[in-house]
Amino acid sequence: MLNDDEFAAFITMACELQSQWASAATCQADGNIDGTVNVDDVLGVITFWSGDQEALSFFDLTGSDGPPDGMVNVEDLLLVIASWSGDTTCTPDVTYIGWSCLLEYVADCP
Repeated sequence: MLNDDEFAAFITMACELQSQWASAATCQADGNIDGTVNVDDVLGVITFWSGDQEALSFFDLTGSDGPPDGMVNVEDLLLVIASWSGDTTCTPDVTYIGWSCLLEYVADCP
């Protein structure tokens, strides 16, 4: 359990992190967020493959309707292949996928 000072410090840090993530653009298919869509992203999809089972992963990049669907599967693999940039920096097209992870903690950020 955190005391009041520790909790205040945690909230300050969480708000700053959420702010940074919300302002960071990335490429939707760049699951490891290294600025390229390449073999590392293919391997990430394969490593976290869940088929039709729900799985929490940054490699859940898309679903059949567009937004991530909670499953790492063929939809994600096809997006990585279609977005392949190899050694070339990809063109950012989405806000960093993890920006909303801290929302339950940072609801009262300034």
